[in-house]
Amino acid sequence: MSDLIKAVKTTEDFLDDCVAMVECLRVLKEKGVSGVDTEGVELRTDVFDRCFPGIEWEESKDRQGRPIGLRVKTTEYRGFLFDAVELDEEMGIVPVEE
Repeated sequence: MSDLIKAVKTTEDFLDDCVAMVECLRVLKEKGVSGVDTEGVELRTDVFDRCFPGIEWEESKDRQGRPIGLRVKTTEYRGFLFDAVELDEEMGIVPVEE
């Protein structure tokens, strides 16, 4: 019986962690987060600029050093990477509507 109680408690703890994470992600989305992955957090441009003013865009380039139509702002804060991405519409690249 003790093993069953321990297994139930472990499952409840796991599910509580999952619910807390989903709530956290929901709040992040409402506050301006575009995405979260193992690399860090992608913020909407306006939110990034408000949190990290003065960081300049960096042009992303392919292996040959040619611009690929993507600009990125990146910074690290307390061990986490934060970035914002901008697509170059002049190159015919437009954002996909969700």
